[in-house]
Amino acid sequence: AGDLRTFHGYRVQHNMARGPMKGGLRYHPDVDLDEVRALASLMTWKTAVVDVPYGGAKGGIDCDPRSPSTSQRDLENITRTFVDRLQVFIGPNQDIPAPDVNTNAQVMAWIMDEYSKFHGFTPAVVT
Repeated sequence: AGDLRTFHGYRVQHNMARGPMKGGLRYHPDVDLDEVRALASLMTWKTAVVDVPYGGAKGGIDCDPRSPSTSQRDLENITRTFVDRLQVFIGPNQDIPAPDVNTNAQVMAWIMDEYSKFHGFTPAVVT
């Protein structure tokens, strides 16, 4: 029998005045809503300063992918569950997650695959 663990996930959509929101998704045991809010705001400014047509967003899950007790299967399940809950709020014309702290191309592939189950094949849901 495995251990039951609870993780908290956040996605803050700060501003989409310049276009769809864009921002990373981080996995870190200390991530919280205040941090994600601040980082989403910074993404709005970053996209504006470099004059790209995106707004700012950011996400995080309070998990520790570097812990020996967190397997790849755990990370996949955490990621897919997060997308299941979030899929109506993200997408290529709304909010585009990207890699950040402790996330990578594999995590983005899980996001794209899970999102595509609801919306059809959509590789542009992530960068």
